[in-house]
Amino acid sequence: MQNDTDAEETIVIGSKLFQESYILAHMTSLVLEDAGYKTDVKQGLGGTFVNYEALKIGQIHTYAEYTGTAYSQILNLGQLEEWEGQLVFDETEKGLLEQDSIIIVSNLGFDNSYAIAVREDWAEENGITKISDLEPYASEMTIGTDPEFATREDGLPSIKNTYGIEFKDYKQAVATVMYEAIKNGDVEAISAYTTDTRNDVFNLRVLEDDKKCTSSLRCYTYSN
Repeated sequence: MQNDTDAEETIVIGSKLFQESYILAHMTSLVLEDAGYKTDVKQGLGGTFVNYEALKIGQIHTYAEYTGTAYSQILNLGQLEEWEGQLVFDETEKGLLEQDSIIIVSNLGFDNSYAIAVREDWAEENGITKISDLEPYASEMTIGTDPEFATREDGLPSIKNTYGIEFKDYKQAVATVMYEAIKNGDVEAISAYTTDTRNDVFNLRVLEDDKKCTSSLRCYTYSN
């Protein structure tokens, strides 16, 4: 946010289309209002590019983004052999400032990474603990993904290139529908979020990314 922002100005906060982003937007609102600002939360504004474009043109003033997403999707920087968090942060901070004059104003203090999750009972029955264990089964499995994971280079394409694993099919949906799909048996795996409580509530096993090919998504607040 600009240093000369007047306390009477309404700070508009964007969010993506899933629960964690809603929570972060409202937490940001509470902090700002406690500091004397007026706020307006645009809950569920859209995906990565909807929020980022809104930030660039001033329709919103801030939103919570993930360094892995900014690095790979917004800046289109190259795929890393292994996702090292500090390197991704440094390159993201530099790239956003140089490209669009966007700054990272706050470290929210946690990582929420992409992961592959399967039902716990199936994993236990077949001895599945890590992504590489899916190799004999993936060709007969349908995976549910959020709107971005199926096509972004640190998602399914990276899993295919790194592990040689290709699923029979994928179904894209917002996170709530994705999690409901595995709960109801409509898909055999999902692109889970490591901080999502539904991993436990729905009795899912989050698989180890034993070749470290999916992005580490450290969360920060971004502002113009």
